Amino acid sequence: MNFDRLENLIVALRDAEPRNFCMDSYASCGTPACVLGHYAARTDLQSDFKLALGAHGDLVLLNLQTGRPDDYWSLHCQEHFGLSWDETEELFVSAECSGCQGHGCDECLCSGEPSSLAGCGGAKTPSEAIAYIRAFIDRHKAVAP
Repeated sequence: MNFDRLENLIVALRDAEPRNFCMDSYASCGTPACVLGHYAARTDLQSDFKLALGAHGDLVLLNLQTGRPDDYWSLHCQEHFGLSWDETEELFVSAECSGCQGHGCDECLCSGEPSSLAGCGGAKTPSEAIAYIRAFIDRHKAVAP
């Protein structure tokens, strides 16, 4: 597990605008939304991802190694953070729709329906996601060889 990169997820979230935070899409209203979206927007913290304009004018997660769209579940993302499939799901998949904090733009992918998946503990704000990621890191450091 790459703890330095996981710590950088927290760094990326420290400056996140709470009203733009949403665990259901990488970007919303032209700004980063989820944890991975905020991380990808921070090229000072990493050089493997970025948010780029997609074919339909929306922001997508781009793999800078291949130049193609990427996703949280990709092998590239898993290897970047040194995570298993289950750990990747735990961090990045939405536990429930956060409603994109009610800012109501058309880019939001939230369906408004709860999901059965777990990600950042259903965080609805950057500070909730930071606390969840911190606990995730501490839990895994405690059992790391």
